[in-house]
Amino acid sequence: MQIRNVKVKNYTNPIAYGDTCHVTLTFEYMSEEYTTVRVWATIGNNHVFGIFDPIISADTTFDLSARSTWHTVTAVVIIPISTSISDSGIYDIYAKVQEYPNGGWIESPVIVDAIWFETYQPNTQTLEVDIVPSSGGGYVTTSPASKEGQSTWHDGYTGTFDYGTVVQVTAHPLAGKVFDRWADEITGGVNYNNPANVQPMTEHRAVKAHFKDEPNPNRVFEIDIPKNDMGYVTTVPASLEGKSVWHNDETGTFPHGTIIEVTAVPYPGYKFIKWTDKIQLGINYNNPASSLPLTSDMAVKCHFDTVESTEPTEPELPGEGEGEGEGEGEGGSAGGDLAGKVILIGGVALLLLGLTRKSKKAG
Repeated sequence: MQIRNVKVKNYTNPIAYGDTCHVTLTFEYMSEEYTTVRVWATIGNNHVFGIFDPIISADTTFDLSARSTWHTVTAVVIIPISTSISDSGIYDIYAKVQEYPNGGWIESPVIVDAIWFETYQPNTQTLEVDIVPSSGGGYVTTSPASKEGQSTWHDGYTGTFDYGTVVQVTAHPLAGKVFDRWADEITGGVNYNNPANVQPMTEHRAVKAHFKDEPNPNRVFEIDIPKNDMGYVTTVPASLEGKSVWHNDETGTFPHGTIIEVTAVPYPGYKFIKWTDKIQLGINYNNPASSLPLTSDMAVKCHFDTVESTEPTEPELPGEGEGEGEGEGEGGSAGGDLAGKVILIGGVALLLLGLTRKSKKAG
């Protein structure tokens, strides 16, 4: 971790609020990983040769996220006022910052004649909300709303509150994200509770809401087809693996919350019957139909059955294909060929009886 440019605010107004003194400073840092810093501030007298004589002092620690470039942080140290100093005196102020717990101290210049110990209480103070990541992570709501009516906050939003207000902040993750933690000027320094409270609005406050990826934002979807040889299923959309045609016991993944349209495709001679399991309506006879939202791993079952045959059968009539006897001459031959034959006329089966005639004999 690297720290530079530690600077104490050069006050133009008294900074004593009741029985505490609030020292504000800024510094820049870079860090490859999540880290903790310690900020120390003191009020006293600066003597010749750079010797500083502290009278009252305090420190605080807070966490900082990883930053690949220099990033400016505003920190506040609250120092209890004691009888060691005059309640109307003018004093000097000095601060320093270290990577906690064993980093080297980076010091600020001494601010001479900075502190007026007179009661000073502004009417309002400003709250700033920062969100990590700045987009796609989520948003924050506050109770109460700011004096401007702001109750929903995105990254970098600011608003004012009456002096001393305790503001409750609630983090709302977007799909695929979960709340991680609060940082900066939140009660407790780093706070994993949601909602949580901002430190009392006795000065400018900034809080940071951290969101992170849901451990596994994708859900497993399964198609079951008890009679797999009767048909298959298609889906819209396709799975993340590109699957859109499904057979029995096949699985794929979809984003959390996806509603999948399923269509049953029977093979020739078979028909769709119904959907069961995690389908809308519980048992669904529509085709296509929609699954329940994928808020967990789930399966849908597709039922097929055979198509019943409706084709008529031809009756078998006695004597089919047999003549009643051989005739003589052409007539006998013709009658013999047709006798006992069955023909269909208009769907009616007719039995032709053979007719015979005898040829006249000469003489």
